[in-house]
Amino acid sequence: MFKIISETYNDYLLSSGDDLILVPQENVGKIIFLKDHIDHIECIRNFKKHIFSKEDLIEYIVFLKDGTSFRAISDEKIFLKIHHLAKYTKCENTENQIDRNIFIKNYLKLFAPKIPIIILILSIVFAIFVFANKFYNGPGRIFYGEPRIDIIYPQGDSIKVQNIENGLYLEVQSSGFEPKKIEIMVNGSVIYQKQNAKDIYYQWFPPNPGIYKIVAKSQNEGKDVISKTLTVYVEAHANESARQGNLVSSSKASGTKIAIGNPTTMYSDPNESKIVGTIENGSKVDIVGKASTDNSKLYTLNEDLDLYTDGSFIKFQKGDLFRLYDASGDVLTLMYRKGDSIGLVRLQNSYLDKVNSEEWYKVVYNGKEGWISSFFTR
Repeated sequence: MFKIISETYNDYLLSSGDDLILVPQENVGKIIFLKDHIDHIECIRNFKKHIFSKEDLIEYIVFLKDGTSFRAISDEKIFLKIHHLAKYTKCENTENQIDRNIFIKNYLKLFAPKIPIIILILSIVFAIFVFANKFYNGPGRIFYGEPRIDIIYPQGDSIKVQNIENGLYLEVQSSGFEPKKIEIMVNGSVIYQKQNAKDIYYQWFPPNPGIYKIVAKSQNEGKDVISKTLTVYVEAHANESARQGNLVSSSKASGTKIAIGNPTTMYSDPNESKIVGTIENGSKVDIVGKASTDNSKLYTLNEDLDLYTDGSFIKFQKGDLFRLYDASGDVLTLMYRKGDSIGLVRLQNSYLDKVNSEEWYKVVYNGKEGWISSFFTR
């Protein structure tokens, strides 16, 4: 077992396997390779969960080379793995500690035989009953946990959408089962569904201001698995766009591009003043104009990073391009291109460099004209 109990990296888990990697509990975020990054370890104490436990646990502090540290509790096996990665480990093993351990062991030898046999029998019967009940209701739950589906972005029970034109990006994650289909429902109606996927991303555009109830739904063994309800308060669009930029250049152009998005949004101008339509992912569009604006939403990565997102490890390289979706303090939610679709990552601002200008295309799709960012094309 392994658990971080300090604020630093407190939402991280240790990956299974021989590679010692810290992975955030959320589906998205920076991963930390412990190999070659540990400076030293300081032990705090050895203990057991309870008086009858056979497992020895160790509490210790891991100091990383970047100056950060975290306090953790683990069994001896994991502690030894981490210990071998450190420059040195400072642990006390005094004679008093050894004598105390011997005293505890002798005490247990005297105490254990006096435990009433009826308590042991009742404990065994109770354990068998619990196991049999879980196995009867669903054997997979014993090993994989209760089937569940969650809206992990946006977080919380409610969110306010102040600009209806920007829409709302939804990220859904399942666990404990293999869903054949996941549906996103708004006020009881299905607006999006995906087959054979554990995680889905979808950008939803509210039709009008108002209050909307959103849930994610799937099925496991014939029973509905439903997320908690996300309440969305959509405000009326302001008369003037809060995001106004200067056109650096504008010209006529010709050619074709493939739109990438979930779906891709067409705007009335590069300032995203008004939505004029959407383009299905993978559709071909005709380019009739091109412009560049100084109010860019683009960022580049300023170093190589390994991130855990969409249920897998992804290597990003310095210079990779991202586009801002949302910001909370110095943590940015960013869109990135993954093949022919768009994914989400969350990163601290310190890993990013702002791009000063953004290129836009004026396109024609299904007879309708509009502007799309070049980020959403290939």
